[in-house]
Amino acid sequence: MGEQKRGSSSSVAAPSAASPSYTRRVLGLARAAPQDVLELEAALDAFVGSGKRRDSLPPMPQPQRELAHELAKAHYIVHYTVPPADCMLTAPADCTC
Repeated sequence: MGEQKRGSSSSVAAPSAASPSYTRRVLGLARAAPQDVLELEAALDAFVGSGKRRDSLPPMPQPQRELAHELAKAHYIVHYTVPPADCMLTAPADCTC
């Protein structure tokens, strides 16, 4: 159970030690606004695929920004806030993107 068989179409993989862990607060925010999670994931995927070393997300409310930081951390993207509310993204130094 929890293992994915070869050729299986299921996208659910067994949890691993490298799986990110989220706080209850972040999980609650994600459950309350699943569309925000989808949009942030798409933006982070676009950043990783772009080959850019730096980029920013548009200004957003604090709860959405908190989600952005947690998702960036799960993608191993360096992230920080620049006032008033931009979330800056930086590819790690060892990134070959």
